[in-house]
Formats: sequence, structure tokens, C-alpha cells
Amino acid sequence: MTRIGLAPPVPPRPVRPEPPPPRPRGLLFLVVLGLSLGVGGAARAGVRKDTRLGYRITIPHGWREIPVKISEKWIVAKYVSPKEYFARDDVGWTVSFKPDLRVIVFPFSVTKGERVKETREKVGGGEVVFRELRNPYRDYKDYLKRTYSGGGWYISREEDKKKKDLSWTLLEIKVEKLARSGKKRLVAGVFHAEDADYVVQFELLEESYPKLKNSVYACLNSFRFLPREGSLAPETTGGPRRTEDESKLRPEERKKRREALQRVAFERAVSGLPKGWDHFEYRGRFLVLSHVDRRYAKMICRHGDRVWNWIDRHFDFLGDEYVRPVIVRICENPEEERAYHDSPGGWFLSSGAEVVLSKGEGRSFFGSPFAELNRRILSNYFRDKDPDLYWALPSWFQWGLDRLVGAAWTLKRGTLVFPEDTGQRAGVARARGRGEIRGIRALLTSSRSEVGASYSDQTGALVRFFLLGPGRRMKHGRDFLRRYLHAVKEYALERRKKEEAEAKKAEPRKEPQTEEEEEEEFRRRHQARRDWEKAEKEHLTAIFRRAFSDGTEATWKTLDTAFRSYLAGRR
Repeated sequence: MTRIGLAPPVPPRPVRPEPPPPRPRGLLFLVVLGLSLGVGGAARAGVRKDTRLGYRITIPHGWREIPVKISEKWIVAKYVSPKEYFARDDVGWTVSFKPDLRVIVFPFSVTKGERVKETREKVGGGEVVFRELRNPYRDYKDYLKRTYSGGGWYISREEDKKKKDLSWTLLEIKVEKLARSGKKRLVAGVFHAEDADYVVQFELLEESYPKLKNSVYACLNSFRFLPREGSLAPETTGGPRRTEDESKLRPEERKKRREALQRVAFERAVSGLPKGWDHFEYRGRFLVLSHVDRRYAKMICRHGDRVWNWIDRHFDFLGDEYVRPVIVRICENPEEERAYHDSPGGWFLSSGAEVVLSKGEGRSFFGSPFAELNRRILSNYFRDKDPDLYWALPSWFQWGLDRLVGAAWTLKRGTLVFPEDTGQRAGVARARGRGEIRGIRALLTSSRSEVGASYSDQTGALVRFFLLGPGRRMKHGRDFLRRYLHAVKEYALERRKKEEAEAKKAEPRKEPQTEEEEEEEFRRRHQARRDWEKAEKEHLTAIFRRAFSDGTEATWKTLDTAFRSYLAGRR
């Protein structure tokens, strides 16, 4: 189903020994029972032995292992340097970077096999379709081409090497053009097994390369293959699995299916934890993976619990569907969090139910740790409560609610507060000075381009007006958002039925087979998006009429007067 509107982008000490956690119960007990795929113990400090995947390597002294994303199937291990290095960028600014090390595996059975695999499984009383993208990358070079975003790069050195029965390829890659965080160098060893390529990749600032060169090559020269005790391809390949046909299940069946799928996610999350990380479950709403003291981790969970309760209280009309717990990963500091992330993400309509935070002066890599947690709880709640509504929400509502909930924080006495949005207030003031303030009807039926630069500020204030401001106490404001969201869902379902009927009449679309066909498909999708943006006003107007067909001029005059007074700061 096509989404209505487009959500605007959202800006971005050693751990004290803990006593052993209490014996796990319930779901977490099943998770612990599933941890049979752990990495084999190292023979000495700095040596990593992975007997499941069959390799051994000596890690540079002091480098710490950090978790790999749950959705990541290619990177099997990741380490970060304890030392930060500095350099100058092209305009003279000082940049800093902690070198990292990754082990990546490319099984030939996948890279040379079928592109998409589809399976059907009985889960939660119904049949679920799983589609897996199994071979998005042909080899390491293709992987770099498709994933590396640190700047323009080129291979400065490529050399085949052989040591006894080990053959491998040395690659040095320089990152110079558009290097946002300084010029870098990637040094990688591609070790060739009979059925896979194992890649050991270092990324570091170009200016720090002379200091780290000996450590880098000592690590590469330490690589050895070991007898493999586990299965290679099933554990290291595939992309995020997309489930289908959930709408055809009954509510109790959907709950069983979601519980089964979350158990798989929990098992994978806990089994991939490095040494020194803690994990526990909190009130059935959060699975916590923590590299901080448990007291701080529980404080984060208590705050998240209050946010969840607030959302549930204001949007209980969405129904009784089961909402899955959120995986909360708390890093020791922002540097560890930065190393964990491969790319930015995590706003209101982001996929998945994992949020990554860090401890350190109340900040995280993407801002306040509370803000990131709040947004993921909000997204998770709407997605599970009503998927049809979730994918159809107009951008003005997405942005406004995300901005409001993201700012919530907890006072020492446990009170959840929503501080004044000073940026939003300043944007509204500028719009007032230009005479661009719109009434409620105009805002709900106008596209972003029609309103201009203050669109997000005015619509964000509108959400706050009905949830926290005087709108929630007015006769025609108490159920305003409820009526609007019901209309959004009804309209979206009608459009989906229409689109499905049209799709049955049209010829099946084939997957592109050549570069020319891929380019044509890209142009087609781009044009479809532009057509949808042009029709945004039409969709918003239809939703508005459906929701408020009984509204009178007197009603809208009363609401607009209160809203304009609210924007002017007269509360």
C-alpha cells in the first residue's frame, strides 16, 4: 500500500563488576537455552577463536569487541581501538576517529546462489511468508561499492599472497574525495577458503596509518583457518526478513506469531553479546543489552515504561493488538555507540524494534538517549497496534507526534514532562511575522510546499495543541485526533482495495534483468513518487472531509481562535 505523505527527516570508565543476574524465567529463559552458538574461548589475551565459523585471529592490544547489529548477517565480528586519532580535513577543521576492525564473511553458496529465497512457515496458528535477500553482494569489492559511505574511494594496492596453505589478497583502499570525517585508509585481507571469502578489514585515518601499520599487518598475518564446527551460510547470510499475510490472522494468532518472531530476535541479540555485557528483561516491554551498570540501565527502562504508558493512554482507541517488546542496547559511551552504527537511522517510521543508546553526559550519538528511546517506542507501538494506519499516516502527524514524544523526559520524582519546544516556537514566530500562520483546516488540507518553511513548526504545534494544550479540553477538540486517524485508516484501506483490483488487471511486473531495465525501473518509481507528492493535497482533502463532514463554520472559528491564541503564547 502506498504511504500517504512523506515524513521529513529527523535530525539527528570501566564497568563495575556486577553480581550474577538472577536465574532467567519465562521468555528470557528460552533465550538463554538457545545460546549454543557462542564463540570458542581464546587461547590467550588478544586472540579470538571462532570455532563455529572456523578462523583464528590476533586482535591488536586493547581493542574492544562491540556488538554487531541484529540485522547484520555479513559482519561476524567488530572491534574498536581504545585510542582516538586526530587529523585535519580539507577546510582545516580538526576531525577525530577511532579505528575499527571488522571480520566479514562471504559464503559462495549464497553469493553465487539464488538472489531471493521464499519460504512458508507455520507460526502462531497461521502461515507466514518469509522473503530473504540472500546475495546482495558478489564479493568484498561489491560490498564496499554498495555500503561504504565515508567518501569516494579507490584501490591503491592489490596484491595476492600465499603463506604455506593459506592464500589471500591484500587490498589497500584510500578514501580522499568527499571524506566527511577526514581522509581515511582501509586495509583489508581477503582470505580464500574453498567455500567462502573471509575478510579482515581495518578502517583508520590516513594520518594515523604510519603509527598503526605494524599492528594492522601483524593482525592480518595472524589469520588462520580452523576446523569449522558450525554451519557457515545459514548463520552469516541473508537480509532482514519481511513477513506477509499478518492481516489474515486472528488477533490471538498474530500475538503468537509476534511472540515467536521476537523470541528469535531475542536469541540472536543475546547470543551475539561480547564479554562484559549484561542482559535482562524489564516488565515484558524491554529486553536490555547493557554495557553500563544495571542501575543506570533500569533508570532508562523506567523512563521508557512511563513513555509507553503515556502513549497507551492517549491512543488506546487504536485497539487491543499485542505490541512487541523493544530491544534496548545501551553502550558504555558515545564512541562505542558510534562504532556500533553502520549508518544513521531511528526516527518515527523506522523499521525494527531495536534502539541503541549510550551513557555519557546525558547524550548519545543521535542526541538525547531519552529522545531516541521515546521515538522507537512510539514507532513500535503504532506499527503493532495498527499496521494499516501506521503506513498511511500523513507527514504532518508523523512529524508533530515524533517531535513531541521525542522531547519527553522524566523528573527525579518520576513525573513525565514535555518541555517547551523552543525551536518550534521560534519558527511559528517567524511565520507570524511573515503573515503565514494558517488555520487548522488549511493546515490539514495543504501540502508542505503550499505552507512553506514553517510547515513542520505549525503542524507540530497543532499536535501539541490537541494532546497537551487547550484543544484537549474543548468540546470539539477532545476526540479530534481520534476522528482524524479513523478517517485516515478508512481512506487508506479503500485505496489499497482499489490498487489491488487494478494490479490484478495489469500485467505482472518482471524483475529487471539488465542495467537498462534497472534504470527504467528506477525512473518509473521516481515518477510514481513525484505523482504521489503532487496528489498529496487531494488525499489530505479527502481524509479531512471524511473525518469532519459535520463541522460547522462556528465550530472551526472557535477552534481556530483557540489555536491562534495558543501559537501566540496565550495559554
